[in-house]
Amino acid sequence: MSITVGEVGREFRLSTGGFNMSTSTGLSLIFTKPDNTKLTKTEASSNPVTAPAVALVNDPDLGDQAESTYFEFTSIASDFDQPGIWKVCGIYTDATRTYHTEAPAKEFTVLEACS
Repeated sequence: MSITVGEVGREFRLSTGGFNMSTSTGLSLIFTKPDNTKLTKTEASSNPVTAPAVALVNDPDLGDQAESTYFEFTSIASDFDQPGIWKVCGIYTDATRTYHTEAPAKEFTVLEACS
């Protein structure tokens, strides 16, 4: 997966590997930027993280994903603000547990934008 600095409207998805998040009470994506600062996205963000209850989505990077088994949000200009290698992990919470996506964090590239 590659994203461009400042890209708007990009659907970012992270798979849980089949873990069903349909009973979530909290969803977060924690990004580590190339300079090691963090960006946290939640369902309370201006562009919220969700676990869509869509029957099946075919993501070009993740392949087929069943409903409620992936995190998703749509990017705004300020989200991906640095070129380089980024890392992301997801956190799911419900009434009885907290689930973290598998370690190590998934890496992806943010490319320099054309000027």
